[in-house]
Amino acid sequence: AGVCGLTLCVALVTAQDTKQEPAKKPAAGQKAEGQQGKPEGQMGMTPEQMQKIMDGESKGYSEFIMRRKDGSTFPALAHSTAIIRDGRPAGLRGVIIDITQRKKMEEELRESQRIYAGLVDTIPDIFLRLDLKGKITFINELALEISGYRREEAEGRSMLTFVAPEDHEQLMQNMSLMMEGRIGPKEYRIIS
Repeated sequence: AGVCGLTLCVALVTAQDTKQEPAKKPAAGQKAEGQQGKPEGQMGMTPEQMQKIMDGESKGYSEFIMRRKDGSTFPALAHSTAIIRDGRPAGLRGVIIDITQRKKMEEELRESQRIYAGLVDTIPDIFLRLDLKGKITFINELALEISGYRREEAEGRSMLTFVAPEDHEQLMQNMSLMMEGRIGPKEYRIIS
C-alpha cells in the first residue's frame, strides 16, 4: 500500500454479467465485503459518466481519491473501459495507479518554486529567466517595476522587447556565448 507506481487491475462487473443477485447493502456502520481499494461513489464517476463508458466512450485517465481497507486514502489515476459480451456492455474494466509519490513530488516542486521566486524577488537587480528561444519564463518584481509591465504581459515575450534596439545584436551574440559558458551576465540598456 502506498508504493509509488503500484498498479492494480480491477474488473467491475455488473450483477447481470455474473448472473448473480446484487450484493446487499451493509448495515449502518459496516463495510461491504471487498470494499478495499475502491473509491467512494463508483470510482468517483457519476452514473452518466459510467453509462458513457458502458456505451463505449472511453473517459481516459482521471484522478480520484481511493480508500484502502484500513480507511486511509491515497491519490490515484484510474482508467475504465466497457466489457462487451455478445455485443452488449456487461461491466467495466479498469486500471488504477497509485500516484502518492508523484503528488508529493509535485508539492515539493511547487514549494521549491515559491522559495526560488521569493528569493529572486528580493535581489536588487533585474532578473529574467528565458527559454531557449529567448522568451521570458520568469521576471522578478524589480524588472516589472522598472519596465512598467504586468507579469502576464511580460512572461512569454521576447527579451528583446525590453532591450534598447541598438543593443539587440550584442545581446544575441552574448546569449550564444553565455549558453556555451564562455561569458557571464552582461549589462544592457533597457526600454522602460
